[in-house]
Amino acid sequence: MVAGLMCGTVYNADLGRMAIPVLIFHNEQDACKVSPYSGVRGLQSALKNAPRKDIVSISHGDGIGDACQGMSAHGYLGVEGQAVAAIAKWIFTNVPQSAK
Repeated sequence: MVAGLMCGTVYNADLGRMAIPVLIFHNEQDACKVSPYSGVRGLQSALKNAPRKDIVSISHGDGIGDACQGMSAHGYLGVEGQAVAAIAKWIFTNVPQSAK
């Protein structure tokens, strides 16, 4: 850890305490070592109290530079609109109107 820099990820969270619908959205081509696509099912399993825990993914591998930065598959480079549309669709389908 770098002084003054928080390096926690979703893998450090107490996912078992989450009791709300959860969307796990991921890019299958994400090459960032701290957010491997192979960990998606483990995240889903850890969400023991979530009434809904869905996985939605896209597969797009364009990018330049660091695999963990925005100009890569990690940042959904080139498919930003597709990513936002998929997330918005899930929210509008799964979040109660009273919570919006």
